[in-house]
Amino acid sequence: MKRYYYFAYGSNLNIDRMRSRIGYRPKYEKGILYDYQFRTNKKAYTKGFGFANVEPMKGRKVEGKLYLLTNKDFKKLDIYEGFPTQYTRLVVNIKLFSGKKIKAITYIAADPINKDLKISYDYAYHIEKGLNELSKYYSMQLLALLDRLKGFYYFNKNNLTYFK
Repeated sequence: MKRYYYFAYGSNLNIDRMRSRIGYRPKYEKGILYDYQFRTNKKAYTKGFGFANVEPMKGRKVEGKLYLLTNKDFKKLDIYEGFPTQYTRLVVNIKLFSGKKIKAITYIAADPINKDLKISYDYAYHIEKGLNELSKYYSMQLLALLDRLKGFYYFNKNNLTYFK
C-alpha cells in the first residue's frame, strides 16, 4: 500500500488527535517548511475565531510533523479538514530534522483572510500538545503567538458569546 507524507502544522500536531481522526497512531518524523509562516487566518465556524493556516513568506519557517499516510487515511482526514471547500491540498518541499529533503502534502486555507483571528482554547490545546517535540525556539515562538490569540467562548440558550 502506497504511503505519502502529510505535513501537519496545526492541531494535527497532536498525535492523539490524529489517532482519533484516522483510527491509529501514525509514524511520524519532524520537519521544516521554509519560506512559509504560521497564521490563524482561516475562518472557523464560530464568528471571530480562526483555524491554523500556512502562507508563503520569504525567510520564515514552519515546523511540523510528517505522518506517513495512505490514500484511505487522507480521505478520513479530508472530512475533518473540510477538503476541498475549507482547505485545499498543496505539495510542499520539507527538510526533515535529519537533513533529508522530501515532498509532502499539506492543507492550506481555501479562502484565507488578511488578518489573524482568535483561536479557541481547545484548538490551541491540540497545537500546544504537539509542540513538545519540535525545536525549543520554534515552540516558544508559537506558544507566545497562541497565548496572544486565545479567545474564550461559550454557548448559552440564546446565542454564542465570546470574549477577546
